[in-house]
Amino acid sequence: MRTVIALTCLALLVGFNKAMAQATHSLSVSRHVSVSFSESQVDDILAAASKMLQKAGSPGACDVTLKRIGPIQTFTSPNPKGIIRNTTDRDAVHRVNFDSSVINVKIVNEIKSCLPGNTDFLGCGWPKKFRSIIVVAHQHFPELVWPHEFGHQTGLFHRPVDKATALMSPCPLEADNVQVTQDECTCLQKGLGGCPHLKEVHPGCPQH
Repeated sequence: MRTVIALTCLALLVGFNKAMAQATHSLSVSRHVSVSFSESQVDDILAAASKMLQKAGSPGACDVTLKRIGPIQTFTSPNPKGIIRNTTDRDAVHRVNFDSSVINVKIVNEIKSCLPGNTDFLGCGWPKKFRSIIVVAHQHFPELVWPHEFGHQTGLFHRPVDKATALMSPCPLEADNVQVTQDECTCLQKGLGGCPHLKEVHPGCPQH
């Protein structure tokens, strides 16, 4: 009898932990008026990003689902061509169509300015205080860039790596075998602002 009770309790505990490990986050998506981008394109990116994170049964799996909430909105910015040229452009785009209850994604044509001292970005979640993500419309691996920038919004920074297989790599991301650590997964599951007290680090991309 004791054995049965113990096994029952263990099963309940395992089920509880599994349920707690699942997380779904909603994204409010807007596009610059100069950008052509459909809701089906957004949904495909988020489905691919979720599949990449989950990777059921493989090392580095993280049970996080990203989904669109509401229709795609549009916005204008200081640059009519949808190009982020400087911090003024960047911050103006961060501020438009902002909803504090969800993750905000803004789609533009180019990002020339994000972090100080660098140019040409595929995504920008900086400064984190805006709780907003800016992404380039046309790129090879948006299913990696979008959750990477989302990771910054949870409190994650880049981590030192030898190869661009880590989701939070400072290097351009590669499509194969993308990994997250358990600590990173915990932050991704908590969502927006979930890990606010992490030590700030900015490692460079290794040159080979």
